[in-house]
Amino acid sequence: MYLAFWYIRYVETTNLDALVRDLTPSAADALAAALRRLRKELEAGTAHALGAIILRQQTIRCGKQTCPCCPAAALAQGVPVRQHGPYWYAWWWGSSGKKRSAYAGKALRRERVLAQVKVMEGHRIGQGELLELAAVTKMEVAAGWAGEAPGEAARRRLEAIRARGWVTEGPDGLVAPEDAVACLERIEALGFKRKGR
Repeated sequence: MYLAFWYIRYVETTNLDALVRDLTPSAADALAAALRRLRKELEAGTAHALGAIILRQQTIRCGKQTCPCCPAAALAQGVPVRQHGPYWYAWWWGSSGKKRSAYAGKALRRERVLAQVKVMEGHRIGQGELLELAAVTKMEVAAGWAGEAPGEAARRRLEAIRARGWVTEGPDGLVAPEDAVACLERIEALGFKRKGR
């Protein structure tokens, strides 16, 4: 998968002649295999392309030694290894040139993913984007959030955030990314976790 992302970024900044000239046969084979895997995932619906952002479903291990997702615990309990998920993750090339990813949740909502990538890349966001990100917290996930748009509860939450002074808008009506992230971590919004927790 890494090679497919590298390829997309490389093609955006390089002409085709340079691309073909620089690929070794083994790199070309590996790239072709990665692109075939990505095509299969896109066709199967376990991945989606959202511009330069790839959304993929993944299963994960939680890291708890007693959980059946841990091979040793599953063996001790006499059950097969069962990972958690599948969950949606967004993958993209960051402005720093490094591959980045973010948890997008069990349900997929396009507007939410775009706002999340934007704030994580250090861009200022508008109130609609902040509303989109503040709409889903641990409470909504526990209550069975299924990817619906922000509702009245999310609007009330955003008003309470503003009233407490947790987030302030600039003169252009946009929120600084560091303020947005701190606020979203504080309310435990989906995909934003406080450091050290």
